[in-house]
Amino acid sequence: MSKLVANSSTHSSLQSYSGSLGSPPQNSRPKIMQNGSSWTQRIPVNRPNGKDELHLLDPDEVFAKHTVSEVKTILHRLRSDVDAKQEELRLMVGERYRDLLQASTSIISMSQSSRRVLDSVGNMKRIVSMEQSRTEFNGVSSTSGKEDSRLQALQCLAAHLKLLLDASEHLWRLLERKRYLHAAWLFLLSRLVFRSLVDEDSEEGQNWVQQGIHVKDQFPLVQRQWESVSQFRAQISHKATLSLREQTMTSQELCASILALHLLDSLPLTDALDVFLKQRSKSLQNLHVAIRGSWDSTSEDSPKDMGKFGKKAVRSVWDDIQSVLDAIAGTVGSAREAFRECPDGSPPMIGQVLAFTQTDVPIQPTPSIPSELCLSTHILLSSLPNSNHFLPLPPDIRSYRPFVDLGSHSSTVNQSMLDFKLRDWFQKAAGHLRESAGPWLTRLETIKKVWKIRSSAIEWLSASSALLDEEDTYTLRSLIDSVCKARVKDIWKADLVELSSSFEGTLRSLTVDIAEKRESSEKDISPAEFLLSAPPTPSVTQASLGSQLAHSSFQRFKHAIKSRIDSMTPFIDKIMSKEESAALRLRSDLDYAFADEENRRDLEATYTPYSEKTAGALLTSVENLLNEERGESGKQCIRLIFIGRVAQKLSLSSLISDLRCSAAFSDECHARARLLYDLSVDKCASSVVLSARDVLFKSTSTDEHALLDINRSLPSNPSPYLMDALLSLVGSAQSFGLFRDHAQKSAVVKTVLDRFSAVVAVSLQDLQTVTVQFLWDLCFLKAICDDWGSPLTTSTAALKKALQRLHESLPPSVLKAHPNLDAELQSSVVQSIIHVRLLLSPLVAPIKTPSSAKSPRSPTSELNRQKAASATVGLGIEHELQPALNVVKPSSRFGSLWVGTAAAR
Repeated sequence: MSKLVANSSTHSSLQSYSGSLGSPPQNSRPKIMQNGSSWTQRIPVNRPNGKDELHLLDPDEVFAKHTVSEVKTILHRLRSDVDAKQEELRLMVGERYRDLLQASTSIISMSQSSRRVLDSVGNMKRIVSMEQSRTEFNGVSSTSGKEDSRLQALQCLAAHLKLLLDASEHLWRLLERKRYLHAAWLFLLSRLVFRSLVDEDSEEGQNWVQQGIHVKDQFPLVQRQWESVSQFRAQISHKATLSLREQTMTSQELCASILALHLLDSLPLTDALDVFLKQRSKSLQNLHVAIRGSWDSTSEDSPKDMGKFGKKAVRSVWDDIQSVLDAIAGTVGSAREAFRECPDGSPPMIGQVLAFTQTDVPIQPTPSIPSELCLSTHILLSSLPNSNHFLPLPPDIRSYRPFVDLGSHSSTVNQSMLDFKLRDWFQKAAGHLRESAGPWLTRLETIKKVWKIRSSAIEWLSASSALLDEEDTYTLRSLIDSVCKARVKDIWKADLVELSSSFEGTLRSLTVDIAEKRESSEKDISPAEFLLSAPPTPSVTQASLGSQLAHSSFQRFKHAIKSRIDSMTPFIDKIMSKEESAALRLRSDLDYAFADEENRRDLEATYTPYSEKTAGALLTSVENLLNEERGESGKQCIRLIFIGRVAQKLSLSSLISDLRCSAAFSDECHARARLLYDLSVDKCASSVVLSARDVLFKSTSTDEHALLDINRSLPSNPSPYLMDALLSLVGSAQSFGLFRDHAQKSAVVKTVLDRFSAVVAVSLQDLQTVTVQFLWDLCFLKAICDDWGSPLTTSTAALKKALQRLHESLPPSVLKAHPNLDAELQSSVVQSIIHVRLLLSPLVAPIKTPSSAKSPRSPTSELNRQKAASATVGLGIEHELQPALNVVKPSSRFGSLWVGTAAAR
């Protein structure tokens, strides 16, 4: 009402001021100046934007600072604001009119009620004063015994009413604190109090009628209060049932919730155990759903992305598994602690609590029972606020205890039934965990991470031995082992399959690049040029920029040198380094699992077949490519050489041993790789020697060399045809890039020479006559083969037999002119080999020292002796030098050609 009056006064002042502004008398300016001090106070103008503050200025300042047109604009704005406020006031009064009437009615009712209260207080004072005067007049100093009993009845009634009226508040407080047993006990006590109040004829209740108290008629509040309190029974049961889902619930809290259901709903303990296990099953199911939802929310991340957060992924997986394990262990552990009998044969915890509730209201809790479960009516009332108000309650209420038949089946749990129910629930929960843990572990991409989960689980089992018995621990240990081993098996299977498929795909891709002679394959097509080239030195500029750049530059330089030492061309290094790194990572990953001696034997027995299968697949890939190549063309020879080099690296690489194959199988694989290498060399040699033979036999189809003339000396150097053929063999041997491994290089050379000698010997069968130069070339070839000794015995014998046949076919004039032709050819060949040893070094056998094992003299040993003697000739001794090759003599015009000098330029 006051607000309305204030608004009305403001509105009237605004109207009066707007009227004064609306009339244009001539003395309006002095009037504004006269009343300028109160102008801003009487006109509250609100601006929505808060920027225009002209209404706060003094009228004198307005007229002093603004022109007449600006003052009119300000006047127009102020009038608009006044109209808007007037309209707002009208709307407010119209909308709040009914509220105003209701408020005024309420004020009138409150005034009348206050007046009645004051009258009643005055009457009470008057009656009390009259009673005091009457008592003093009669000389009575104390109340009679009847009045004392009535007073006690009223006090007892007040205590009943207070307990019933405060029950709702206390029940809410107990439910918020999750003290369901106390809430159930207080509800039962409130029900007893209500019955004591309303059952006037009950023997247990108070005889209120004898005291002149009719509770139902005089206190209708009792019934209404009980109606509100009675609703708590369902809430207590519901909340106590839902509390059984909490994973952090202790055995004491479980016992309290079960007893609350037992007391309120008369639920047998066996059925209460079923309710508990059912609620825990729902809780466990909700936990699995929540975990699955959290994984689904991150399902868009690929395993590679998850690999960037290794520790985070391991922690996330372990948290999920641990939460489920905690739920399982907490369920069976708390159930056993609450329902299982003690080892000494004493009743379980829940039985001891029930027995305590049936004793004669002990004041102090029993030491064998947790203090929060030692409950009686006296303890409950003492814990309530203002507990001294409940002292007038009769003894039957203060000593109340819910009746429980301790000897009935509803108050006990059969131990065999308990074990059966817990075992059945445990097996189902463990099976559900087995189904869920497998997909969770798929987020871990390494064996090390999976084994960390297993180690954490084993540590958890050791720490949770108090909640689990031996059978439960064994079951969970077996579950964890089986799930982790299954994931480890999947990981190594995937890694081995990836290694095998990557090796085969890379090998085929590089083989195609070499066959097509792409730019990136130049170094593998001609490995000698790359292996004998100098690697780029570390950059001084990078070293000056920082230590990391300098270190990386040095590491690249070091790797380049090592690659050249190990005959690792870029393609060979690419395929071998990639697979060796993958195998080494897998080996180091397996070390974490194989470090456990308990499971090492089983893991190795499971893993070894897969690793041996993978190693066999690597060699099979090489073998298949070798079988596809026949070596009939130059491209195929290049591919054969590359595949052979891969096989040779496999025979020496630690790849197969890093795959943890058995020692016998590793040796078998290395031997198989060497066989594949020999096969590639054999195929390549078959093609190379045919082309070399064709080059050599070109001399037989030309008339360049005539038969030896009587006055003409014997040849002293190999023919160009022979040198071209031998140099082609040198190139094929060098294409394998075996500069460090002399044994492998010798094996390749022996194979090539053996094939070449055999092919030449076969081709000589069709020749009837040859030139002496060709005969000399054959002796030169035979001498080179003789240097290698026994490995080329067969081909040398065939070549010797062919030479003997050709020697016999020479004309008699030649034989007559050179009666010691064989010796002369042998001596000339020996000298020529000394001259071309460096040029044909890959084909020529190493020089044997004189201190080698003594053996009977043979042509070969004599040749070696002569070579050694020639090699040890003093540098200061002058001797005639012979050219190693027959070269074209310079033209007579060459000396007359003008060559510009530096001075001329």
